Amino acid sequence: MNYLKDFFKKYVRDLSNCAIILLLAILILTPQLTYHVFVMGDDWVFHWNRFFEAGMQIKTGHFNLFQSLYGFQQSGRTINAIYGAPFAYIHGFALVLLKSAFKTQLLSNFFCLSVAGVGTYLLMRYSKIRKSISLSAALIYMSSFFVVYYVTAQTIRSIAAAFLPIAFIPLVRMLKRQTKQINPMWLGGSGALIFAIHNLTAFFYAACTLMCLFVSYAISKERKELIVHVLLSACVAFCLSAISLVAIYNIGIKNSIVSPQPVIDPNAYTMKFSIGVPDLTSFGLIISGLIVLQISFCIFYYSNMNVFEKSVNLIGFIFLLMASPIVPWNSIFSRFSFVKILQFPYRLAPIALLFILLGISTAANRHSGSAVNKSKLIETFLLAIAFLSTALAYNSIDSKIQPERPASTIIQNSFDASFAHSDHLDNKLFAVPAPDYLPAVTQLNFDSATSEYQKQVLKNPLQVNKSVNEQGKLLFSWDQIDAKKKVQLPAIIYDQSAVKLNGRMIKENQIRRTSIGALIVQGKKGHNSVEVGFRKTFLINLAEWVNLLAIVGFLTYCFVLGYHRVKKYRISLKI
Repeated sequence: MNYLKDFFKKYVRDLSNCAIILLLAILILTPQLTYHVFVMGDDWVFHWNRFFEAGMQIKTGHFNLFQSLYGFQQSGRTINAIYGAPFAYIHGFALVLLKSAFKTQLLSNFFCLSVAGVGTYLLMRYSKIRKSISLSAALIYMSSFFVVYYVTAQTIRSIAAAFLPIAFIPLVRMLKRQTKQINPMWLGGSGALIFAIHNLTAFFYAACTLMCLFVSYAISKERKELIVHVLLSACVAFCLSAISLVAIYNIGIKNSIVSPQPVIDPNAYTMKFSIGVPDLTSFGLIISGLIVLQISFCIFYYSNMNVFEKSVNLIGFIFLLMASPIVPWNSIFSRFSFVKILQFPYRLAPIALLFILLGISTAANRHSGSAVNKSKLIETFLLAIAFLSTALAYNSIDSKIQPERPASTIIQNSFDASFAHSDHLDNKLFAVPAPDYLPAVTQLNFDSATSEYQKQVLKNPLQVNKSVNEQGKLLFSWDQIDAKKKVQLPAIIYDQSAVKLNGRMIKENQIRRTSIGALIVQGKKGHNSVEVGFRKTFLINLAEWVNLLAIVGFLTYCFVLGYHRVKKYRISLKI
């Protein structure tokens, strides 16, 4: 046990700082904890349908990654398979354990803030930043609007932003070293981690990696090894994300998917400097001041910076520029349709902030070591800024909590009752009108698809019973008087769907669908039933095995590496 005592003695300051971060994360969440409020926001209905779906599949043992059996009005929509499945199933597991939407959300919020804070601290310490400055940087990023927005609006891109600091550690290694710049397991694993939460943030992370690769290639003494390790990293990321990537290929490419909601004026959704509180399109006084200060510092001291400092600042400023109204986003969106997937340019801002915060910390670290008084002044200034930022985060959550207290109780009770005693959510409280990932049989814009989904699924007049069989397939049953009448069911059918009508398989080329993919059948007089499943191709089955083996291999690698490092540490103590 001596090595444990020595370990704690050696890292007592680091462990204390991490404890401070966790305590302040709890403090930020105090309003939610005090008033017992289930927070609702922009995306809460969509994502909590995902979590309910995952939780019910775990609870019942009826697993079907490619169909919504319980959430999304039991419509059979493919959501989790192509949108952060691991993250959804982690929440589903938490629901099964805690049996409460409020407790699960509170735990998720704490997890988001903690990962952002501790992750940033580890990133700074890996970058050789002093402990006090690392603590300040961690608190500033943890309490930034981009992370706290997960607590106040339940947007998944915010928890993806919380994981970015951990994923940035392999990028720092690329920029700081000239040999052994990449560990394929860490870089590939980091990319897969972000992709497991939010697809678009993973794309931004890939762009960051590419920028860092240009710099690391220029300074590398092992360029061939660098390229090989980049390719191996891509293989690791692909294997760890195989099932989701294949799902995107099967659903998103083989089907004509409804495009995301178009943004008419993307320049209105860019980030701007401000002297008030932060929001979706303004940094707020604290972050604005820090960025302006760093821009000024770089102008005067750029020639004195090393390659690492120049790189992180430059990449940060590039993303800052891209998130700003300086870029003519309106013209770009109108000319290049593929760019519209970005929707809101402010989504680039968390990456800009993290790089710039790393640049600020590096500069403060270098200049604080020159004199004791100067060092204390810089560290005190940054720590004061960090605590002020934390206080603002607390206030933003408190102001969000108060108006939602009346509705929160209704939502919590309905969700918990459905999860405990039913197999579906209340259609009025938890209806998801957004047509995301619907298979558009005919060319439809977002608004038309939304209207059709309302009529054909959410407000479908057919009295139909829905259930799930032991094979994890959806069953629809109804009675009809007229044998010749065609019936439109509230079931979404993809090109890979398998449909049985009254026990007989309908051939693929005979399946009839509406403009949004809702099933049309001609039943018989009396009782009718339809079974809707999903045909797994060889590629999907292969991807599942590759994904499983990759996860087992990655966890084994982490365990073996950790074991050898502990063993090496214990041997060093004996010496």
